[in-house]
Amino acid sequence: MKANIYRGVKDIEFTELPMPEYGPKDALIRVTRAGICGTDLHAYLEDGEAVGIPPGNQFGHEFVGVVEAVGDEVTDVKAGDRVWVNPTHRLPPDSGVSPIEIADSAGGFSEYMVVEQVSMGKHVHALPDNLHFDKAVIIEPMSVAMGGCNTSGAKPGDKVLIYGAGPVGLGVVAGFISKGITDIIISDVVPLRLEAAEKMGAIAHNAKESDVLDFVKEKWGTGTDSFGKESIMADHVIDCAGFKGVLEQYMANGKVKSRFTAVALAYAPEEVVPYTLVVNGFSILGSLAYTADDVEEVIAMLAENKANVDPIVTAAFPTDQLAEAFEAATDRDGQIKVTINHEM
Repeated sequence: MKANIYRGVKDIEFTELPMPEYGPKDALIRVTRAGICGTDLHAYLEDGEAVGIPPGNQFGHEFVGVVEAVGDEVTDVKAGDRVWVNPTHRLPPDSGVSPIEIADSAGGFSEYMVVEQVSMGKHVHALPDNLHFDKAVIIEPMSVAMGGCNTSGAKPGDKVLIYGAGPVGLGVVAGFISKGITDIIISDVVPLRLEAAEKMGAIAHNAKESDVLDFVKEKWGTGTDSFGKESIMADHVIDCAGFKGVLEQYMANGKVKSRFTAVALAYAPEEVVPYTLVVNGFSILGSLAYTADDVEEVIAMLAENKANVDPIVTAAFPTDQLAEAFEAATDRDGQIKVTINHEM
């Protein structure tokens, strides 16, 4: 089979490998599409070990495909099934490998991979026949986004401010639109991403051109917090950027009884004063990955065209051009989501 192996920073080896072996409880998956994630890009540009992709491994954790074969003891998955693979469940819980490491070295950038101890609805999810692989390839980041939407508790009529218009931020836009939540402002600095957000139904704000708080106040007006200070009128603030200062900005300007949901993995410390949190009735939430229900909601959203996600995928490359695909993905101004099409 055609395969791609991570060798180190800016070093990807395209090669031929034997077909992987599978056991009686396993499924052999023929991968059809795969997406390049920010984690993959970090490995390519900086350090694979830090993100669970050690040199010498096949990698790629955003992918869909077709079940090529199953072991004799598999009962609810069959050859020919079109599936999305949950990368965090690729190996069994007793494998001794953390879910993050399991996901990041899943092997979606190669033509075939094995899901151990496979079961439908946990390790793999069925794809409707009308859901094309070109669209289904974004299920993984869209599920992260949908997890954030569901964690936030936002409902129709609420106003939502999103920081960051990368694939997950745009996925949050799609998730909210699919739920009937349409009053959305999203802030970023990349024109291509902001154009995509507008096509998807959000109000786009360019943080290079004006202050986001001033922009939100202009669009939605202002309120007063419990201390008598002017506040923005966003019912929900969703952080898909992970930059230092976003949470502190919310704490200083948030609407009474509003909610802050962190989806991005931010590492810089932020100051949170519990007194302010309590008096203003703020809720600060974290959303990690997704549940099986989030995934099924995304699959239905895509299959039923409940939101326009077409602007998210901006380029596709064949299996033997993964290195070129990664170089394209480094162009933050020119690409949003770069994918691999194993059928090219």
